[in-house]
Amino acid sequence: SIPTSQPQTYTVNKIYYSLLIVYACSAFAYIPHSLFWIDYLSHVLTLNLYWINFNWILYGLGSALGAATAYALARKFGNFLALKILYSVYIVAVFIAVLSLSPVFTLLSSFLTGLLNPAVVFLTSYTILQLYGLAYKKLWSMATLSFATVQLVGGLSFSTLQHLGWSYHFQFMLAAGVLGLGTLQLFYFTRRTSTSNPTTKKEAF
Repeated sequence: SIPTSQPQTYTVNKIYYSLLIVYACSAFAYIPHSLFWIDYLSHVLTLNLYWINFNWILYGLGSALGAATAYALARKFGNFLALKILYSVYIVAVFIAVLSLSPVFTLLSSFLTGLLNPAVVFLTSYTILQLYGLAYKKLWSMATLSFATVQLVGGLSFSTLQHLGWSYHFQFMLAAGVLGLGTLQLFYFTRRTSTSNPTTKKEAF
């Protein structure tokens, strides 16, 4: 189990809303991989069944390592810096799907998106727990609802773009761009939180 100190209750502030925004943006950014990845690999990149299966093996391997990776980064850097690293790499993971010059890019995209989705869920949730203590259940429920809502709206949006004939490359770039905006505001609103804040001792594992 993860060692924690006694939870305390804090007033909800801009830090929570910043975490909420970037978490919702990750729900949007995840959609192209969750909906269209197989079709993209098979019909756009024309990969054979072996390479498609290998991409999914890497995706599953990444998913299995997600929470452990988030834990290790948080132990080393603290929650906020770890979150910034994870979300930044997530942008790259989504974007490199459009780089079809080498199969390495799709393999990396598969592995990293598989890893980063559970990683950011785990660490965002735990950071909210340590920051807001007794209010965690309510605040995490709000975050989960926001994630689900954005995922629904995003799914409809990407499906519409697909119907209108927009390329997969544009959709991956759009997903990366939205997550990039969410990550930028996280950097801005937590720029002083990474090194010193009232809960610094509580936020490290």
